[in-house]
Amino acid sequence: MPKITIRQIGTAGMLATVSVLAAINAVYMMDVGRADAINLKARDTLIGVKSQGGKIDEQSWQNLFDQFNEVASIAPGSPQLHEDLAYMYAIRSSVKTTTSESADLAQQVHANLEKAEAEYKTSIRLRPMASAAWANLALASFLLQRDDSAIATQIDRALDLGSNDAVTLIPLFFIMTHGGNQRFASQQSRLMEAFRGLRSAARQDVLKAMH
Repeated sequence: MPKITIRQIGTAGMLATVSVLAAINAVYMMDVGRADAINLKARDTLIGVKSQGGKIDEQSWQNLFDQFNEVASIAPGSPQLHEDLAYMYAIRSSVKTTTSESADLAQQVHANLEKAEAEYKTSIRLRPMASAAWANLALASFLLQRDDSAIATQIDRALDLGSNDAVTLIPLFFIMTHGGNQRFASQQSRLMEAFRGLRSAARQDVLKAMH
């Protein structure tokens, strides 16, 4: 029987380890590629939903939500993914439901808003400089009747990061036009100043979204 040295055993073990790691990496890259493909398709659909003011039927909502969840199971940790999931929860209550699901609509709305709030918080933790996420978190918190000081902080953070971004300003205008103007007077002044500083096309985008 030929003699096998410790060095040979070590070399063989190292090669086996490298082969295993290469196989794991190949599978991972395949999964990531699949997740990217699903996510691109889902995001393209979501852009269309947003352009329609969040209007979507129940089955289409479920299909789109399932796609985002599949992406999350394969490649979690994307701040944009959590923002997209938050939006899906936020519009869930506007989706037409069956009679049995309509029994306690208020409770459903509250539960979905809480899920949206949680997803926005996760997104912000992963990408704290995203102004639109802060603005949408403020809106979710406002609709959930959270503490005014917390909402004011969220609005201020959104304006600090994205005062020249129409997408950021739209949720804040919703807050101000639905009873927040008196509660957040300081923030409203900042919001109006930011609006006046927008380019004409961006101002039109904000006004269009509010009608």
